[in-house]
Amino acid sequence: MARAVEVPFKPLWTKRILKETYRIQTGSLDWEPRRAMSFRASLSDQYPTNRVSGYERYLPLCRNGEPGGHVLACALAARADKIVTHSLRNFRAERLAPWAGRVLHPDDYLLELYLLFPECVLRILRAHEVATEELLSTLAPHAPEFAKAVLADETHIDGTLH
Repeated sequence: MARAVEVPFKPLWTKRILKETYRIQTGSLDWEPRRAMSFRASLSDQYPTNRVSGYERYLPLCRNGEPGGHVLACALAARADKIVTHSLRNFRAERLAPWAGRVLHPDDYLLELYLLFPECVLRILRAHEVATEELLSTLAPHAPEFAKAVLADETHIDGTLH
């Protein structure tokens, strides 16, 4: 996970969110436990001050219940303006009060970042040890529109991926 200062990206999490993420990664996403732990370590290393505490006091305000209540409480505690999740069904508009932010699928969020900051996103993708095309192939099942947009733009620029 490469970090670019130019892109306004501030991942936030709680201990509970990280546990849930690990469970999903090693469960339905079929990640190896070592890979999931590496992901968690990367977040902690690259964003050491982004863990949110004190979110529990917002739990009574969150009407979306489990499993998304603690995520919404984290967003409230951190004053986040977005929640990025595959579980959109847990965040229906009528259940999001008192929060005024947006809930986005990861594909929509990545595509939005790419449209706003294309050079920065490409620089991040190219900074990985694997080829950009291979990385996008890995992302495509989870972020198909993002992968398609980057592939189309990259091959259009000079006929190859960098």
